[in-house]
Amino acid sequence: MKIKKLHIVGFKSFVDQTTVHFDHDITCVVGPNGCGKSNIVDAIKWCMGEQSPSRLRGKHMEDVIFSGAEGRGPHGFAEVTLTFDNTDGLAPAEYSEYEEIQVTRRLDRQGNSDYLINRTPVRLLDVTNLFLGTGVGKRAYSIIEQGRIGFIVTSKPEDRRSMIEEAAGISKFKLSKRAAERKMDQTRQNLLRVTDIIGELERSLASLKRQAQKAERYKRYKKEMRDLDLWVASHRFLELRGQLGSVSASLSRATEDVQSSRTELVAKEASVEAERVSLQRLGTEVERGQARTYELDNSVRQLEGLIRQQRDRQAALVERRELATRELHQLEEQRQRLQQEVSGVRLSLGELESLETQTGRFLEEVDTELRARKNTAEEADVALANARVRLSESRAHVAGAEATLNGYGARRDEIRQRLQRLHDEIDEIGMREVELIQQRGEQDARMAGLRTGKVETAERRSEIEAELASQKEALSRVDVEVEALREQLAVTRSRLSSLNEIHARFEGVGAGAQAVMTDYIHTSAGPSSSGLVGLVADRLECAPEHIRALGAALGGALEYLLVDDTDAALRAAGFLAREEKGRATFLPRSPRGVARVVPPFPSGAGVVGPLTSLVRHSAPDTDWVRHLLFDVLVVDTLQTAARLHREGFQGKLVTLDGQALFADGAVVGGAKDESAAHLLRLQREVRELEEAAALQSSQLERVVSDQGRLRASIAERQAAIDAARVEAHDAELEILGAERDLHVVEMELRRLEDRRQAIARAEEEARGALSQVDVDQASTERELRDGQRHVADAEAAARVAESVL
Repeated sequence: MKIKKLHIVGFKSFVDQTTVHFDHDITCVVGPNGCGKSNIVDAIKWCMGEQSPSRLRGKHMEDVIFSGAEGRGPHGFAEVTLTFDNTDGLAPAEYSEYEEIQVTRRLDRQGNSDYLINRTPVRLLDVTNLFLGTGVGKRAYSIIEQGRIGFIVTSKPEDRRSMIEEAAGISKFKLSKRAAERKMDQTRQNLLRVTDIIGELERSLASLKRQAQKAERYKRYKKEMRDLDLWVASHRFLELRGQLGSVSASLSRATEDVQSSRTELVAKEASVEAERVSLQRLGTEVERGQARTYELDNSVRQLEGLIRQQRDRQAALVERRELATRELHQLEEQRQRLQQEVSGVRLSLGELESLETQTGRFLEEVDTELRARKNTAEEADVALANARVRLSESRAHVAGAEATLNGYGARRDEIRQRLQRLHDEIDEIGMREVELIQQRGEQDARMAGLRTGKVETAERRSEIEAELASQKEALSRVDVEVEALREQLAVTRSRLSSLNEIHARFEGVGAGAQAVMTDYIHTSAGPSSSGLVGLVADRLECAPEHIRALGAALGGALEYLLVDDTDAALRAAGFLAREEKGRATFLPRSPRGVARVVPPFPSGAGVVGPLTSLVRHSAPDTDWVRHLLFDVLVVDTLQTAARLHREGFQGKLVTLDGQALFADGAVVGGAKDESAAHLLRLQREVRELEEAAALQSSQLERVVSDQGRLRASIAERQAAIDAARVEAHDAELEILGAERDLHVVEMELRRLEDRRQAIARAEEEARGALSQVDVDQASTERELRDGQRHVADAEAAARVAESVL
């Protein structure tokens, strides 16, 4: 056999239902220290029948039940179920037909321990025998827990032998051998005890023989006494026989008197029947009037239904009108808001047009100023050209000064290029700083959002955990309620099944009625073909306080069998006669005979009411119910019944405690007699139990549905907590990444600031060098002008000299 799955509830750290599936040949359970890996091995060993708490790493067996933790109370029981795959057929012969075998062990805090195989209670020996020879067991070689290998290596040869025998598959035979040897020892002990008993009996054999002789003498004397009793009884029989003759003569005279009385009774019953016919005719007219009344009531109900329907429709139309009015008001408010927005847009459009006009005037002024500056630039270009001409002439005349000035110009250009490069770099640094500041703002906003999301996630997780805890508490309460309802429903159904079984056997009913309700119905292919309706007791219902009164009124009539007609009664009676199965009384559903006049029922203190008004029955049973109960009046006590009888009431009077006073003065009273009301109580209890079972079943379905919804909601909350945990972890990682990016931006900003300061220092040095070049150039230009004047003077002097020449 191979383990297929492991189901744990309340065992050590596994307080909630946990299922471990062994879908592969090798299954590995990994995790940090203290996570419960070893508890899985302990659960398997415990389920296989381990009885030593120390081998389960505990002091007492109750230590395997979850003892509670922070925010979680202790569990009431521990249960482990192992499911084995038996497709290889290694299980014992009695389980070979099962493809899966479930072994369950359950322990509660009261010390009650149960073992089950395939949900059937078994002994520990049965669980042990199941695993013998399969290589699976509480101490078999197939379970190697922590420290087991070292124990095997260092163990004695005798200890290793048991493991080798288990692997070889002979341990079950050795166990059977030891069991057989124990039985043989017990048999030897029993034989010794039997030998001792035989010795004691042999010692008492002589006294037993004497006692047997006394018993024989006693039997002989007893026979003589019986003969004497028979002789005395024969003389008494002859004496009684003589008395019987005189009593028979008296009985004949009494019979004649009875016959004459019956003749008078028949005449009176004929008159009563005539009165009953007239009453039936009046009853027919009353029933027609009632039928007309019912028709009119139905018409009134239909008209009332139409009125309610029209009123509901009117209410719906009024509601729709109110809804349309509210929507119209909303649309009007929306139109006013849109008009306000149009007015605002128009004002904004006017402002934009005026701004456009001002911008046009400003552009014209700028164009005028640009043209003026252009003329100035052209004049400057002309002046510059003249200056350049003069400079070229000066350079032509003064080579040395030109070379010096060229050197100053190249130096100035180099400094200016350097300044330009510094300005460009400063602009790049400025743009880069703007970008970095924007990135820093984005990172700050991102971190703020992530921190806010983290806080919201933590709050949401706390809320979900609180909801999960409350739902788990609700689930535990629902579980208790489900168990209570199941036990209550099981008790109700068990009681109902017992009562139905009693009713199906018709216990408490005469033998003849039982034979008709059981054998006769089956031989007639069902009640419909036999014409049998059922027992009188099964067709009547009343309030609990009226059961004794109804039982006293009907008495043995509760066991009457209702039939469709007299022919059906004759067939059933013939069956009882043929089969010799007792006697029964059959009552047609529409009894015939002289019409019975309903006496006027009195009212007042102590009168409960006519019994026909206190009994419930179906419409087809009206005739025979009136036939049996037409003159029965229910009162509170027998004293009230005696008072009404003295006042002239001609009907039958019954009390709430089951006593009766008949019209002829006969009284049935005394202590409470439940025999007559037994069938009524049985039927009423069956009906109450059926209603209770239906109600409890619906309550159980509702509570089980609530249990399923709670479990689904708990699973959703657990999934939401896991998702929130993952989301919080992702948020932590994103916050760390954002902090790292923000640190990089801050470092880049500090580097750019240092570079800006270095560029400012370099720009200051370049401007100082440029000023120095301007000073040097000015001095050189003065020297050049002096040389030019000297050259002009020299040229003038030369022209003068030439003219002179």
